[in-house]
Amino acid sequence: SAQAMLAMSELAARAGDKPEQVLKWINDAVAAEPTNPMPRQVLVDYQLRTRDFKAAATTAQAAVAAIPDNTDLLDRQARVQMASGDAQQAVSTFSRITQMRPTSASAFVNLGEAQMSANDLDGAARAARRALELAPTAAPAQKLAVSVAVRQKRWKDAVAVARDMQTQQPKDASG
Repeated sequence: SAQAMLAMSELAARAGDKPEQVLKWINDAVAAEPTNPMPRQVLVDYQLRTRDFKAAATTAQAAVAAIPDNTDLLDRQARVQMASGDAQQAVSTFSRITQMRPTSASAFVNLGEAQMSANDLDGAARAARRALELAPTAAPAQKLAVSVAVRQKRWKDAVAVARDMQTQQPKDASG
């Protein structure tokens, strides 16, 4: 089963086996269950960890082509795009995820972070506002809102969000 093959790949990685052996187990898992997104996610994650961005891009693209409506695979694809320096394409991919998961604050945080990387500060501000609407006390959404406000030199807004963070989490260093 794919699950057993993925377990073997993890054991191989922990034992210090060669990357080729680890990849063989993961690729065998993908081949065994081509409609199961988990082996494909593990493969992309492994390629990102080993900084093989070109392979990760190819794998993520093939994964999304095979299972197009899986937001976890789309998220991996967008993360590969970010790691490869293609922030504009990541914005497009994260935007697609927000359309598929319109009530996910984390999807909007990811979109906003990509938009900041692409220097779309107005878009990032909209994404931060939406994330805060969905999850007003979520630290990632608050941190994004502060970051965007600082980049836009909206100091009062940044301080207001930071104060809200302090009130909600007085012992947290981020507040």
